[in-house]
Amino acid sequence: MCYSRQVMNRDLSGPYKIAMVAACPFPAAFASSGLIRELSLELSRRGHEIHVITYHLGLRDYHVDGLRIHRIPGVPFYRKISSGISPGKPICDALLCWKLLNVLRSTDIDVIHAHNYEAPVAGYFARYFSQVPVLYHAHNTMLHELPSYFRNPLAKRAARAAGRKLDLWIPSRADRIIALSAEQYQYLLDTGIPGWKIHLIPPAIDPDSFLKGNGRLIRDRFHLIGEPLIVYTGGLQPYQNCDALIKTMKFLHRNVPDAHLLIVARSAPESLRSLAHQAGISDRIHFLQRTGLEWDRHSLAAADVAVIPRTQCIGFPIKILNYLAASKPVVCFEDLAKSFISGRELLAVPTGDYDAMSDAIRQIIQNPELAAGLSRNGFEAVTERHGWSTMIPKIERLYRELIPMQARFVNSQSDSASHSEFPPVSPRSSSRVSTR
Repeated sequence: MCYSRQVMNRDLSGPYKIAMVAACPFPAAFASSGLIRELSLELSRRGHEIHVITYHLGLRDYHVDGLRIHRIPGVPFYRKISSGISPGKPICDALLCWKLLNVLRSTDIDVIHAHNYEAPVAGYFARYFSQVPVLYHAHNTMLHELPSYFRNPLAKRAARAAGRKLDLWIPSRADRIIALSAEQYQYLLDTGIPGWKIHLIPPAIDPDSFLKGNGRLIRDRFHLIGEPLIVYTGGLQPYQNCDALIKTMKFLHRNVPDAHLLIVARSAPESLRSLAHQAGISDRIHFLQRTGLEWDRHSLAAADVAVIPRTQCIGFPIKILNYLAASKPVVCFEDLAKSFISGRELLAVPTGDYDAMSDAIRQIIQNPELAAGLSRNGFEAVTERHGWSTMIPKIERLYRELIPMQARFVNSQSDSASHSEFPPVSPRSSSRVSTR
């Protein structure tokens, strides 16, 4: 094969040119896109050249200075900013493959760093023509997530089977894999992937990113002066289990009748409004339908307690890092606590026990000393164990491992011209680079 990139004598100490492939809107307000944004910015600050290959959609109120963003052509019928499945997604993903190839033609990319599920497929397609190695950043597993989008038992069963097949096929073809949690690491091992290929690197967060909110804006908006406020921020997808928020508040109302719940979401919460009305607590449930990190900051600044109703997450719930970075007491189910210590850094209750969750919230509201201790210890834990200064060097080591793989391939194929050119790129997908 013939390449313009010079990899034979590549200086492995860096800096590197990375194709950060995000099969989603970017930047956006959901966890995966947020992780990609912060990771890309941190790598850029360390001198690496980061090319984000992504969808045509993105929010403007997020800082992305220093990133080179390459967007697919506009898809008029795909306007979804949140995560999740959608009929228009396959079109976006096909265009993503061509956009990635276009970037590889014009830039000497060292590593394709692909996130979630569709992005590595685009990476494997591009690797066939370019031999640029693929690092797969596994945010989730389809066996656990895909069934949550369906209610019919037969559909759930079919989704579970399809999810398992995807889990067997997609991660195994990567050159290296990043797992976010010990559970995910073990699951990938159990699919038959060799241990040397998988690296456990939990997500990180800028510890100052959630400390600049103005809680007064929120309390004034909803006329809450001294009332206890519980806050949830994030998506309303089925796997988030947001119905549990209404059930928990119904239990809590018995002992703390003046407590209020604020749900900050990007999509319309009509089903939750209906549940709150049926439970007789609609006057205690408030909704803020906003996009942007700024509103999450303000809402968390106003909170007495931050809550996560999700019952399982084989990856890592980024939301828990956001809450702890905001220095707020956190209540969640045990399966979501991960490495954080219940009773010291947060309160974790038996999974699915809504009465226990409401009691944990009550304890925090009625015990200021407990609330202060959880806030302090949680913030220290997320700062010490999930700072970018700890995680970025581990990712850079993976880049150093992967780059020589391309050099070895070029050396072994230097006399061959069987695939001397990249496939032609559609004129519509010609390079469009921005810093927004």
